[in-house]
Amino acid sequence: MQNAVPRSGARVGSIVLCVWFGAILIAISKQLQVDELKDSIFYPVLGMFSLWYMWRRRGKVSFRIAPFSALVIAYLLLALLSASFVGYAWYESLAATTRILLVICLAWLLSYEEPEELLFVGKVFSVIASLIVFINLLEVYDVIKIWRVSNTRILAPVGHVSFYSAVMALLSPFPVWCALRSRGANRFFYSVVFLLLMAGVWLAGTRSTLVGIIAGLLTVAALSAIGHLARRGWYLVLLLLFFLPLLAFMALGLKTYRADGNVVTRLAKVGDVQDVNEFSSNRIPMYKSTLRMVMRRPLFGWGNGTWKYIYPRYARKDDLIKHNFWMHHPHNELLFQASQMGIVGLGLFLAISLFVFFRAVIFLTNTGIPLEARRMLLVPLTSLVIAFVAWQFDTSSVMSTTRIILIVLLALFFAIERSYRTSEPSLGWVLPLPYRRPLYIATGIAVAVSTIFISTYLLGTNLARLAPFKRTPEAIYQSAKRAFLLAPRASTPLLGYAGALLKSGRIEKFKEVAGLVYREYPDLPKAMYLYSYALLLDGKLEEAEVVAKQALMIDPDFPDALNILKEVEVRRLRNRS
Repeated sequence: MQNAVPRSGARVGSIVLCVWFGAILIAISKQLQVDELKDSIFYPVLGMFSLWYMWRRRGKVSFRIAPFSALVIAYLLLALLSASFVGYAWYESLAATTRILLVICLAWLLSYEEPEELLFVGKVFSVIASLIVFINLLEVYDVIKIWRVSNTRILAPVGHVSFYSAVMALLSPFPVWCALRSRGANRFFYSVVFLLLMAGVWLAGTRSTLVGIIAGLLTVAALSAIGHLARRGWYLVLLLLFFLPLLAFMALGLKTYRADGNVVTRLAKVGDVQDVNEFSSNRIPMYKSTLRMVMRRPLFGWGNGTWKYIYPRYARKDDLIKHNFWMHHPHNELLFQASQMGIVGLGLFLAISLFVFFRAVIFLTNTGIPLEARRMLLVPLTSLVIAFVAWQFDTSSVMSTTRIILIVLLALFFAIERSYRTSEPSLGWVLPLPYRRPLYIATGIAVAVSTIFISTYLLGTNLARLAPFKRTPEAIYQSAKRAFLLAPRASTPLLGYAGALLKSGRIEKFKEVAGLVYREYPDLPKAMYLYSYALLLDGKLEEAEVVAKQALMIDPDFPDALNILKEVEVRRLRNRS
């Protein structure tokens, strides 16, 4: 392929991608509930990897102004500007948009790769994932007795069921493709890999992933028939390879190992499910509250990445449990998009998704393209359909582990289309040569700035999480201050810095920062508490009482807010006497 980098450089990039994926998957498989820890592995490397690819591809990438690229650019611009319409939580919105920008950039760069190289990456991804499932099965069935001691367990079978199940489901088309094109020992090997991935889906037992897989299978069957790809029952074999093992696994253990997406489970041994953390199922109330958010700002939403900071305002007090603050979104991708970026953002998201699908249909029905290439396109398309359908019932693509798979899937999709199309499309035009270099340099600068920004954001967030474990108030303050300087408007560093100022006795500075916290995140109970305490220190009893009651409307059992109200009553009695 003309635009591809030399094969040696491509293979180096492929190996780095695979090592990177393995590290992230191991992190998610462990019982680590801090998403930022996994993101700290993902996003800085994502930015540096994009810059490396941009350096290698300088002068080899064309800028085509076409409907698809226009839709993606419009979506990014709306994501960047959406929080400015609201006026707060803009820093978190910028961090969320930076994540999307880096994901799209690397997918775009990798799409100039040879399809075979990206297929190699997908195969290695699926093998790595199947090995982790194999280790999990050993732990579940106590094959190695040392795993009976819980603190020596290497991996947890389910880090979070939704993400774990999605990883296995998205990778499953790769071993199917390899098994169909192989013979003898290779076919047996990839069949085992596929069965292990299905075992991973079974271990998680997430019903939304099962719905996504069924939708993917029906899509493959329909497109295979329309595109005349089903020579000698080819797509029927594909259906059987997917469906029968999945049904067998689900029949064996769906009831026993079922989890509804709000339950994090650890399978200690056969037939025994131990709940590590149990969250009540608040999905329907969460949908209703999110819908109220959409109705309040229907056009442009509340800002990309701001859902969990705005949601408490619209949640009924009996609908919201403080443990659910860790969630980034309701369990529905379309509702999530509408709440953050309004009807306009939702329309762009759907337009991008449908554009990819219809381009695939046109490609698959073009008899002038080799049959093998059209069949190859079914691999990323099946995974993308699985993802899109599953995320309408469960968690969306915010998790770093699924995003790296989506990068490869999107890149593979467009790489296949670019490699095998017989003529240039009529839509769009290629940017003239004199303008390519300045635009390419500007893109590189944007990626570099985004990488630095997201790295400091994640570093500051992690430092803020670790600060409370310091031994003295002064050490806590110094650590929280460093986190605040790295990410001065991020929620975790800002809240931690305000708390550290209070504990270390820096009252005047605390009052200033508490006001800043409340202006940036006025719907978070913790921010309300800090601001009400600052008002209390200034003697503004009525205002402190109002803000504390606002916090209790969201979390009726919030002890800090209750203490504020008690202190207000004590001071009133003291003033009267």
